[in-house]
Amino acid sequence: WTVSQGDAGARRYSALTQINRRNVKQLREAWTFHSGDGSGNIQCNPIVVDGVLYAPTVGRALVALDAATGVERWRFHPEVPRRPGLDDAPARRGLVFWPGADGAVPRLVFASGKWIYALDPKTGKPIADFGEHGRTPLPTGGSGVGVMWRGTYVVAGFAGDVVSFDLRTG
Repeated sequence: WTVSQGDAGARRYSALTQINRRNVKQLREAWTFHSGDGSGNIQCNPIVVDGVLYAPTVGRALVALDAATGVERWRFHPEVPRRPGLDDAPARRGLVFWPGADGAVPRLVFASGKWIYALDPKTGKPIADFGEHGRTPLPTGGSGVGVMWRGTYVVAGFAGDVVSFDLRTG
């Protein structure tokens, strides 16, 4: 999945057939990842792109893991306000991968508090030319997963508003 919850329609369905009713009982744990930065609740499906798993942690970070081994590749900590709330948890309810287009590099996009962030999926560094050094203001804040549509990232805010951002510029 390159979008939390499976696809832009949040169908939570995979057409993969390697695991089925006959062989599911043969599955064994391959690895476990402990973020080491707290305990709590995460309401986000990780996404996997090109063998890398991306997910938020309970300690308000976003991590990239080797999907085959569980080894951490990078960790990103967005700005946390003085009194953080649930909406300040990065990608609390989802993140998306945009493959890039027209010279724009791929990026991971997610909400955290009053910001939309765009990170380089290889390094975890903010995309410098997206908004203000890798983030752009989200007027009323939000923690839900957005969707991509025609080069834009569309996300709902807490005030019942819907906001759209250019995926290249923020």
